[in-house]
This record gives sequence, structure tokens and C-alpha cells, in this order.
Amino acid sequence: MSDYISRAAFERFTRYNEERYLSIEGKISEVKEDIGELKVDFKTMEKTLIEISHKLDKVVDERKWYKAAAGFVIAASTAIITFIAFFISYSSEVTAFKELLTQIIQKSS
Repeated sequence: MSDYISRAAFERFTRYNEERYLSIEGKISEVKEDIGELKVDFKTMEKTLIEISHKLDKVVDERKWYKAAAGFVIAASTAIITFIAFFISYSSEVTAFKELLTQIIQKSS
């Protein structure tokens, strides 16, 4: 009879372990599915981040171009203003130089 009890206990123990094994196996397959879904989500996030990075690079490049253009416009404006200020401040000398050139041209022709 003790052999029968130990056999029954062994069968219950085995059945319990099989149920636990199947339960654990099911959870493992769920975890694998979740990992697969996460992998897809991470790939999607990676692609999105790469796209954002490219767009930011493009914006930075455009801003560099705008900064360069703005710098050129500022430099050109400064040169024009400086020339006008020079022309106004030395207008009498410029007029005298112009008259001198006119006289030289008239004498040579």
C-alpha cells in the first residue's frame, strides 16, 4: 500500500509539474511574442528617429545657408552705406576730380 501511495503521490507530483511546465511554456511563448512586437516597435522608432535626424540636418543646413546669405546682405549693405557716406563726405573732392578728368578728356580730344 505504501508503494501505491508513493506512486499516487508521484503521479500527482508529475501532473502538477507538467501543468507548471505547460504554464511556464505558455508564458515563455507570450514573452517571445511580446519581444517580437517590441522589436517591430523599436525598428519603427529607429526609422522615425532617423527621419527626424535627417530633417534636423536639413534644417541646420538651411539655417547655415540663411546665415551665410544674411551675412552677405549685411556686408553688402555696410559697403554700400560706407560708399554713400564716403561719397557725401568727399563730394567736393569728387566734383573737383570729375572736373579734372573732364578737362583732361577735352584737352586730349
